[in-house]
Amino acid sequence: MGSALIGLAAAVVGVTGTLMASVLSQRLLARVQSEQFARQQQEAETQWRREQQVAELTRRRESYMNVNAAFRRYRTHLVAFLWYVHKGEVTADAREVVEEARREHHSVFAEAQMVASATVLASWTA
Repeated sequence: MGSALIGLAAAVVGVTGTLMASVLSQRLLARVQSEQFARQQQEAETQWRREQQVAELTRRRESYMNVNAAFRRYRTHLVAFLWYVHKGEVTADAREVVEEARREHHSVFAEAQMVASATVLASWTA
């Protein structure tokens, strides 16, 4: 009877071990897959943030370029207008050209203020 109990105990331990191994391996696999998914989610979020930063930088650069170009046009038209004033040849068309350049500059500048960084805004108002 002693050897029969030992055999039965060995069989129970063997069957229990076999059943537990499959359960434990599935839990381990689920944990590994969960960690991989979390890592992929983190990588996707990091990539999305990088893309957002690049898009924001691109918007700012375009805005700053537009402001600079509009300012140059306004300054050029203003200098030409002052030359007409100096020569005494001011016309309504010359006034309209300067006024249009001024309006364009103000419009582009207002758009730039919407996307400009705090540092840039501080330098513009100083």
